[in-house]
Formats: sequence, structure tokens, C-alpha cells
Amino acid sequence: MVKIIYYNMIISHKHKFIFIKTKKTAGTSIEIALSSICGKDDIITPISPNDEDVRRELGYRTAQNYLIPFKNYSATDYFEFIKTRRKKKFYNHISAKEIKENIDENIWNTYYKFAFDRNPYDKIVSLFYWRKADAEYKTIAEFLKSGVLSRIQGYDIYSIDKLVAVDKVYKYENLNESLIDISKK
Repeated sequence: MVKIIYYNMIISHKHKFIFIKTKKTAGTSIEIALSSICGKDDIITPISPNDEDVRRELGYRTAQNYLIPFKNYSATDYFEFIKTRRKKKFYNHISAKEIKENIDENIWNTYYKFAFDRNPYDKIVSLFYWRKADAEYKTIAEFLKSGVLSRIQGYDIYSIDKLVAVDKVYKYENLNESLIDISKK
């Protein structure tokens, strides 16, 4: 059985950018905002049903075109499809490596690729409260001892072979300035 994990990203053919979403960096909010400028051919991966409702209520594009075309399948991918009858999908928090493997080389080489990341301490605190871990653990130290750090992603999402593979990694702490820079590009 193929395990499908839904992680988000956007490939905008209309504006020629690829947004790679890391965890605990306001990625869903950024993705909702970016979906407001996407066109009908752009790839927008699904987010939670509640967040999809927000996009819909705002009149923004919701999840679309996220099935990976058969032309981008490897022999192994075809075998898995025949076995499971499940098509490959672009998904939330998909890695740069997997995106690159599933799109045309020209798109990867010419589109503006970006991600957001934040201070690791702030990521941990955000995850602690997002998971409501304060109800289960008395302190953040206990939370950390539970092995949660192995679930924090960042650098590995926007890197290929341990090298940053995007054009720019914006700092979450400079979100407003970063969004202005992105809109100029």
C-alpha cells in the first residue's frame, strides 16, 4: 500500500514560481494568499478541509491540478499505479527533490523557487502549542524528550543532496518584507 502524506506547495505557471512549504512557518497562510493570484493551469495542492473552506470563502482558487501527469512517471511509478490504482500527487510539504523529479526540467530551471523558514526555537514553540502538547507535557523540555525534533522539517524540504535548491529562503521573521520582495519578482 502506498502511503500518501498531504503536504502543500504551489507551482504557478501564470507567474512562474514554485512555493515550497516548510512546517511551522505560516506556510498555510502564505499558500492561501498565493492561491489568490493563481491561474487555472497552476498546481495548488490540497490543504485541510477547514483551510480549503477559507480559500473558497475568500474566492481564491482551491486545490487543483495536483495529480502528477503520467508523462512524468518512472517505470517504478507505473508499476505502483498498476498495483495500487492510485495516481501520484503533488502534496503539502513535498520536497524540492520530489518536485524536481516530477516536473519538466525547463520549469524547474526557469521558475522562481522559494520557501520560508524560521528560527528553530520558534518552530519548536509553535509546534508545542499547535499540537496542544502543553496539555500532555508539563514543559517544552519534556516535549522535546518525546522525540518531536525528528518531525521538524525545514532545510531538508528545500534542499537536494544537502544543497539549497531554491532561489531564496525567506525568513519567517521578515514575513511582510519578504512578501513585498516576492511580489516584485
